[in-house]
Amino acid sequence: MNVSVIIPTYNGRHRLGNVLKSLERQTVMPSEVVLVVDGSTDGTEAFLKENKFALPNFRVNTQANSGRAMVRNNGAKLASGDILLFIDDDMIAPPDWVKMHLEHHRAHQHSIMTGKLKDPEMRISNDFLNFKSWLNIKWSKGLEDVQEGAFVLDHPYITANNFSVPKHIFEQLEGFDKRLKDAEDYDLAVRAGKLNIPVYFSSKAFAYNNDIDNVTCVKYISRIREYTTAQKRLRQLKPELYPENHQYAVVVPKGLKGAVFNFFCSRFWIKAVDKEWLKFLPERLRYRIYDVIITANASFFPEKVSI
Repeated sequence: MNVSVIIPTYNGRHRLGNVLKSLERQTVMPSEVVLVVDGSTDGTEAFLKENKFALPNFRVNTQANSGRAMVRNNGAKLASGDILLFIDDDMIAPPDWVKMHLEHHRAHQHSIMTGKLKDPEMRISNDFLNFKSWLNIKWSKGLEDVQEGAFVLDHPYITANNFSVPKHIFEQLEGFDKRLKDAEDYDLAVRAGKLNIPVYFSSKAFAYNNDIDNVTCVKYISRIREYTTAQKRLRQLKPELYPENHQYAVVVPKGLKGAVFNFFCSRFWIKAVDKEWLKFLPERLRYRIYDVIITANASFFPEKVSI
């Protein structure tokens, strides 16, 4: 099996060196690396001309800005490998990353595999970044407690910045829906499920999320709101696939629980997180409060607070 690594990038000049250098250190090298520049205006092309990377069949394709779904689809069209392995420009691949994905597809040929996302293995002075790491560990632990190693997920999930798929399956699914600007990976997972194509999750095929610049509670809430809007868009485009009660449908709590979330729905609490005013609290309690603040302002009552 030949593996094509596909990297979409948009204004990622300051990040690209990290992911490309991590691919140079793979214990099993891919057959090619396809980098698709999605209309970047930050000097990405100049950076690539000025820096050389020891990567097999390294190709750079530049296109007009068209969004995440289209840029990944175009990378897949350019790729010649049997296996398409996707990673984003803000990620870092550990040395066995390609090896783990390749071994999976040798054992499970008609399947998709999505890997675990990890934060850099260090404590960071920014408390909110540490909170995000705590969230990732909490979410992943829920999966890893079910079964060790790679296993088939019982719900639709793909993370587009660390997943692999045989090219013929990607073509069978007609790639990512080009109409989508967000949640395109979730939609791909749902459509794979409809065709009984299994999606595996592996904690061993992990990659590091290196996007640690300018991460704040305000920006995180804004990102969740964007994703919620994307889910509404999915329901409009494909009501047969996304009923009102589907996996990511928001159900606003009522009664006492609703009152608690409503209490934390304010700009004051968002500021309290970013200014670290609650850092005197024990970490476990503090992060649970952060979680409530984010859920209240991002999902349950987004219309009450402008950000």
